[in-house]
Amino acid sequence: MTNHNQVSNTDSFTGNDYPNITKIQSDSAYWENQGADQLVWGYFCLELIRQFEQKLLERDIERIVHGPIHSSVGQEAVAVGTAMALSSEDKITSTHRAHHHFLAKAVAHYGPPSKDILSLADSEILKECVRRTMAEIMGLNAGWVAGRGGSMHLFDDASGNIGTQAIVAGNVPYASGIAFAEKFRGTGNVALAFFGDGAVSIGPYHEGICISKVYQLPTIFFIENNLYGVSTNVREATSLGDLAIRAAGYNIPGLIVDGMNPLAVKRAVELAKAHAVAGNGPVMIEAKTYRYFHQSGGMPGSAFGYRTKKEEEAWAARDPLNTAPRALVRHGLLGQHDVDAIHKMASDLVADAVEFCTEMDENEKRQARPDLVPDPSIASTCLWSDGYEFEGISFRDHSHFTETRNVKVVTAKSKVIARWMETDPETFVAGEDVANLKGGPYGATRDAVKQFPDRVLNAPIAEGGFVGLGHGAAVSGMRPIIEIMFCDFALIAADELFNQVATCRYMYNGRVDVPLVVRSRCSAGRGYGAQHSGDTVGLFALFPGWRIVAPTTPFDYIGLFNSAMRSLDPVLVMEHHEVDLIEGPVPVDDLDYCIPLGSAAIPRSGTDLTIVAYLSMVPRVLRIAEELASEEGIDIEVIDLRSLDHDSLDFDTVLSSVKKTGQVLIVEQAMETQSLGPFIATQIHERAQDQLKQPVRRLHSLSVPIPVSLVQERTVLISDEKIREGILQTVKRTASIST
Repeated sequence: MTNHNQVSNTDSFTGNDYPNITKIQSDSAYWENQGADQLVWGYFCLELIRQFEQKLLERDIERIVHGPIHSSVGQEAVAVGTAMALSSEDKITSTHRAHHHFLAKAVAHYGPPSKDILSLADSEILKECVRRTMAEIMGLNAGWVAGRGGSMHLFDDASGNIGTQAIVAGNVPYASGIAFAEKFRGTGNVALAFFGDGAVSIGPYHEGICISKVYQLPTIFFIENNLYGVSTNVREATSLGDLAIRAAGYNIPGLIVDGMNPLAVKRAVELAKAHAVAGNGPVMIEAKTYRYFHQSGGMPGSAFGYRTKKEEEAWAARDPLNTAPRALVRHGLLGQHDVDAIHKMASDLVADAVEFCTEMDENEKRQARPDLVPDPSIASTCLWSDGYEFEGISFRDHSHFTETRNVKVVTAKSKVIARWMETDPETFVAGEDVANLKGGPYGATRDAVKQFPDRVLNAPIAEGGFVGLGHGAAVSGMRPIIEIMFCDFALIAADELFNQVATCRYMYNGRVDVPLVVRSRCSAGRGYGAQHSGDTVGLFALFPGWRIVAPTTPFDYIGLFNSAMRSLDPVLVMEHHEVDLIEGPVPVDDLDYCIPLGSAAIPRSGTDLTIVAYLSMVPRVLRIAEELASEEGIDIEVIDLRSLDHDSLDFDTVLSSVKKTGQVLIVEQAMETQSLGPFIATQIHERAQDQLKQPVRRLHSLSVPIPVSLVQERTVLISDEKIREGILQTVKRTASIST
């Protein structure tokens, strides 16, 4: 039987086989060109990170940390060399193993090289930096994001640490978005994404690099190859000897460097940055390094049987904490007493952080300081912006405008998108075919592409990539409009949409705004079948952090889109092909008015029955309501929800209607298993039970994938006949209960 885990040597291609791969070394000439201050600082930073990590792994400290400790012991040279090559204005993102990246970048900002390295021992700013990092990892309120992010979600924009993410490669498309903002603004800065060897096979890694290459962004993709994805050897996972050869597939330079040598890493990053900021696009770096311990905790990998003690000893012999000080002494930059003093200074800084974060309890066991433990009552804060962005905004409805003209929804889309690009030079559109087809797949960018062609960007078919682009650009302060052609395709970008975008503000304790608008469309009823006809509103509503709006008239589209664009939270603007051709009045000379998020509309008042609907169901229900009023004398009140995320559902309007009618029918095109109806019905029952004449009733499509067959599609999707029948049954049931 073939052993599929056995990797043949013939499968292992190396950088020698590819012309765009370069191996970077630190020769004597490069060493001699370095400033003594920076070289000594580099050693200090190595010591600080090593001692910080070792302290976290001590038993009395480790038990205070809630969650895993992915230590970077052995990999410090990668972080230090990179920090030496970058400025504070350059940005980095990282993954779950990021203490060393974060500390090196933060220390370079708060405690930069100086002629007297030992003077840093008295730097209160540097002490605070180390304390806050320790506190964050311990989950304490003195941390960078008040303990909410912890070990795997570190953030400090002042030092260029634009967030670490725990999902493998989730930071790669995000970094491309940050790089996009840097290029757009002409800053001369780069965005560097750190990730491990385990990331090079996952989709977001490829999509993020693809996006950066297509737009020639100043991004550095840094593979920290420590040889193991948890316990799986990199050759077993990739059949590659050098991971940097993946750069060849994107036609970008690939650099291979000794990750145990901070100066070699520094040189590689300097070369990569020079290439990127010159407008030549992204660069990939692979650093060969080694984590001395297992995936998390303080046990060596050999204890788990996936590597040998001999291998670990071979890498330990190359420990930069031994080689770096010896080199400094050999070149006459330090004496042994200086080395000892720097070691002690690093030790004292770490000890100070421990003393700041902890205390001894009555049993002489170390515990977190009680006054630094976060207040449980604020656990739900910072999910959303506090709304200050809407201060001074005049919200308007139809009654405010006397001069109007009739347009279709699709025209309203095109006009308001172009208006935003006119008034905000940092608004851009990205998506598949948005700059082609005379206004994109659905005509929404018709005006924008005429007026601002440089800011309407065709994207490759890589939803995760261009959603990540929008995410990074939004966190950088731009206002991206990302178009997902069919809402089913949101599932391709699920990690970026739900693990990254939705959690971002909360995870970083409100330190970031995410003014991202994602437009998408439901195409049910057009014969596109199971994979192009979905309704993902219910899916987005499952993830706190997303606002959702669903306009059904031209007037509402303009007003809700403006509020979505003003919002500092991510907003899904959900569209429907049946709504696009609806015509209605809009103001003649005003494309800037706003409709509040979280406000439902009542397009038809009534006294007998409340119907709650959204998107394409609204015009259909209105038409049927008029027919039944004429034919049966049934007076129906129709509520267009307009805002659909759970926090924004306008229950005040719904409950006011229930008080009047006493009965509710929820009508959705979504299949039952993906609908909002159960949540809405539950809330109505809990809040208005005494006012209901009967339980809330619901209408929806069948819970099966939508077929292409016309007759089957019509059977599966909710029809006008089913809506009409459902209304009559609801009213009839109430009548029977009353008698």
